[in-house]
Amino acid sequence: MRTRWDTFPRRVRRPGMMQGGDGSTLSLDFTAMSALDSRFTFTRSTTTSTYINSSGLVASAGTNVPRFDYDPTTLAPRGLLIEGSATNLCRSSNDLRDATYWTLQTAYSATSNTAGPSPDGTNNATSFTEPVSNLQRSIYQTQTAAAGTYTGSIWAKSSSGSTRYIRLVVSSGASDFGYVTVNINTGAIQQAAARAGTATNASASVTTYPSGWVRITLTVTLASSVNFMFAVPTDLASIDTPTANYGRVSYLGDGSVFFLWGAQLEAGSRATSYIPTGASTVQRAADSCTMTGTNFSSWFNATNGTLLTTWSGTGITSGRYATITDGSTSNQIWNGFSESAIYNGSFQASFGAASTTDGKVVMTYAANDAAWCLNNGTVSTDTTVTLPTGLNQITIGNSQAGTAPINTALKTIKFWPTRLPNSTLQSLTA
Repeated sequence: MRTRWDTFPRRVRRPGMMQGGDGSTLSLDFTAMSALDSRFTFTRSTTTSTYINSSGLVASAGTNVPRFDYDPTTLAPRGLLIEGSATNLCRSSNDLRDATYWTLQTAYSATSNTAGPSPDGTNNATSFTEPVSNLQRSIYQTQTAAAGTYTGSIWAKSSSGSTRYIRLVVSSGASDFGYVTVNINTGAIQQAAARAGTATNASASVTTYPSGWVRITLTVTLASSVNFMFAVPTDLASIDTPTANYGRVSYLGDGSVFFLWGAQLEAGSRATSYIPTGASTVQRAADSCTMTGTNFSSWFNATNGTLLTTWSGTGITSGRYATITDGSTSNQIWNGFSESAIYNGSFQASFGAASTTDGKVVMTYAANDAAWCLNNGTVSTDTTVTLPTGLNQITIGNSQAGTAPINTALKTIKFWPTRLPNSTLQSLTA
């Protein structure tokens, strides 16, 4: 018996949707789609939400329009982007010249960028020319959010002059903040994420975008309410280990020019898709994607089945890739990040392991006979399983209640109406 699911012959019915050949009754490849399979109902009430298009640019999708995401560095398709609700707390997120919301310390000369494309392909970034003086400098916005975990992000690009570094800072006080320092000429992290004072759990990443742009992301947990988000420019010689003054430094400017765009501060432990703002904060609504009725029952088997899901990860730490339910929380079968379960009033089978940011997970089931495998790891089994009944729908990228968004892109879903052997599960997730 062949066990590599991707080596079986497949009959393509429409781009991204296959059935048959390997015995599966549902086979969806979201990396091959440009439009969502019509059997799904998709909603997102926000007028405009963003994603990365096939050119690596930040693009916009309208109300109830699915977003098929791409890697901005490699331009490889990542799949269907499913995110929960999030709010960008930074106002005037593109126009950092706006003195109503942004403070430019040490008299930068700030203008609208007309020298080249912004991350969204337009010319709407802010250009900063540093003064020729040995002074402290920063670009910052006041914030008033409760204590907790926050993620700040901003795009930066060097334009001309000497090599410059941006220190991204999210603070609750002059001596309580998280920070990371990045070489915006190369995108290299010059100074790893760290924290000062009562701040904890600092982490950071840098993602490369077309035309020399990098997106700098910083996550930190603050014990007190958030008061500022800073972009602190510096040269290499002046980089220090900050403990005070919001991480600001002084250096001798020489008229070098850099661009900033897309400032975002949001609650949570990762940066989500960019949310443009103007004079107020903006909330992006959650994505919802479900299949019900005969569209669901045509491929599902309640007594025997195998569910395989694969995803493109970007620092995710929770969420469900697929949830099969009767619309309630009482009867469920799901695959999720580092955990999958069968629930019938209580947990009948629950499997878990340390997951990765990019991978595959499979669960197979029959009465008193379930098994699970993550990323070609050890197969876990459970022989005491009462299967739920009345299952009539699937939600992808979330729970049926919308409480477990994956906040990343789902690559594929496959379902076989049979309990596949344990020996097959590792090869399915290799």
